[in-house]
Amino acid sequence: MALVCMDFFLLAGLAASVGLARTEISVQYDAESPAAAADTTEPPKETASAPQLAESETDVSEPAISETIADEKETDETAGEVTEETTKEAAEAAAGGEDVPAVWDENHRLDRELPTLTESGLELPINGATGYASVTMTLWNEIPDGNASAQAAAQLAPGTAFVILGEVGDWWQVETEQGTGWVWHRCCMINLPDVIPSIVYDATNSYNSLYRSSGREIPGVTGEALYPGKAYNLRLDRDEYYMPMLYAAAKKVCAAQQAALAQGNSLKIYEAYRPYSVQQAVIQGLSALVETDPEVAAGVNTPPWHMGYFIATDYSNHQRGIAVDVSLVKVSGTQVHTTGGIEYLQVTSYEEYRMPTQMHELSMAAASATRPGSTELAAGMNEPAIALRSYFIGAGMSPLVSEWWHFNDFEARSLAGSWLSVGDFVIDGGLSRPPQR
Repeated sequence: MALVCMDFFLLAGLAASVGLARTEISVQYDAESPAAAADTTEPPKETASAPQLAESETDVSEPAISETIADEKETDETAGEVTEETTKEAAEAAAGGEDVPAVWDENHRLDRELPTLTESGLELPINGATGYASVTMTLWNEIPDGNASAQAAAQLAPGTAFVILGEVGDWWQVETEQGTGWVWHRCCMINLPDVIPSIVYDATNSYNSLYRSSGREIPGVTGEALYPGKAYNLRLDRDEYYMPMLYAAAKKVCAAQQAALAQGNSLKIYEAYRPYSVQQAVIQGLSALVETDPEVAAGVNTPPWHMGYFIATDYSNHQRGIAVDVSLVKVSGTQVHTTGGIEYLQVTSYEEYRMPTQMHELSMAAASATRPGSTELAAGMNEPAIALRSYFIGAGMSPLVSEWWHFNDFEARSLAGSWLSVGDFVIDGGLSRPPQR
């Protein structure tokens, strides 16, 4: 049995009127599914502030990460410490000496005004955008806000796509194959390109995975297409990637993009939601490489670092829908397009900045801080990487100390309560269409 995605307080009146306990409001589905194990009857307790939580790719409270941190403490006394010099050398080696033309310029600006945001804090209205159920959840025929007459229209499996029609409070009205109804959007994902079209998207894991460690290819992972990624998007009238993220987190990504655009830059997002099967493929491939390559082993297991900081050995926040892997580009050209009679900005040309390493370099070379728990920036952090970090911190997201490109939204996780995705689905399509006024 799995709990449907529902707010305790919104259900209080309904539960009282029909004599049901909260734990009895449930639906039948496969008990062997990872989603079944993820559901709990109580929302998570208050956690530490975001900076303290952002020490590994998953939360430090996850069992697998807690164990790896304990291992680090046992070995730290006998192993050599990572110095600023060795970290800088590793960063330069991982970067590969590629020629990147973009030069940091504090005075660089866009060739036009910034997009005007909607009431939701996004560039385009949510009407017509594709949303996704991140957990098993109920589609209601009307908002069950203390309304005992509300009926469940259908059950939506994790990964189910739907068209968003409108929003009332914490609820979306959506159109699905099972019919039209209402879903609690705190545990729903939204397709980022549908509502933040000015961002540059490049889901490399969908066609040519960049994963490496200490510059070494990871067998069975590097260069592979790890999941479906791109299709024609009717809303934007172009081929575009699927890039789902929890709705609350999407708003903060948009705020970070506005800060970047104000300085003539743009986010370039490589990944938001990542299936659990892909997470496991990467950790298995990296683990095998560590066993055979001493340089790779040193790059991920030299204290105070441990491999768990560079690829979560259990669930990652990418499965939860609250993490994004992102770089920064210098915008050299834009165009204004319309969809449903509404204007939006598209970046049409840009130059890559040289970042501390290439994207998805899984080693201490990619660290944004000198060591776990530290706020001191790593030697490899350059101006574009520091600016990227400032955009996301300003938007309320937390940087990951072990990956300069990774940012988490722990507030979005808290809003979702105990209904957190475990990534047991693959996104393979979208239903996006132009917004209707």
